[in-house]
Amino acid sequence: MAQSQVMEHLAKTVGMSKKDAKLTLDELNTLVVRELKKEGSIRLAGLGIFRKRKLAAGSGAIPRPANRSGFRPARGCASRRSKR
Repeated sequence: MAQSQVMEHLAKTVGMSKKDAKLTLDELNTLVVRELKKEGSIRLAGLGIFRKRKLAAGSGAIPRPANRSGFRPARGCASRRSKR
């Protein structure tokens, strides 16, 4: 489901304007990103747990044989859905 679809659904079910629904989703996104940077984890009831995690370093193949290039470890976000 795309952000615009979520925004339209919120606007219809809650009875708010699409502009207000977009502002609400944007603020929720800002909150999640800020808390992940600060705490590393955020739990949203009904949605799940979002955690910051390190991803393993990778290696990529260059078309020439025997040439390998390494990629640095990255940081990403993992989420686990909530239990019903």
